[in-house]
Amino acid sequence: MLGGQIYEQRSMQRYKKERGTFNSTSSERIISITMLNKYGVEVMGSQDNYNIWLKSRNISMGNIEPISLLDSSFGIQIIREELTRIEHGVLA
Repeated sequence: MLGGQIYEQRSMQRYKKERGTFNSTSSERIISITMLNKYGVEVMGSQDNYNIWLKSRNISMGNIEPISLLDSSFGIQIIREELTRIEHGVLA
């Protein structure tokens, strides 16, 4: 199961292995993904539901899988905005 939590763990392991310590940009991205994961679980009701959503093509996001956006701050913001729309019932 590849979802936000696993992506977050893999990112931390990769950065730690490659660089030894986290720079401020890496630390910020890890924190952002962690906070996004927590929000996603709140909106979707469970980690499993959030993971499924992350891996499902999303029409309102250009028919892409949200998980593909987790590698940039801009992508993380797009996911957060989509989760906010879902939370408020704005699905289109």
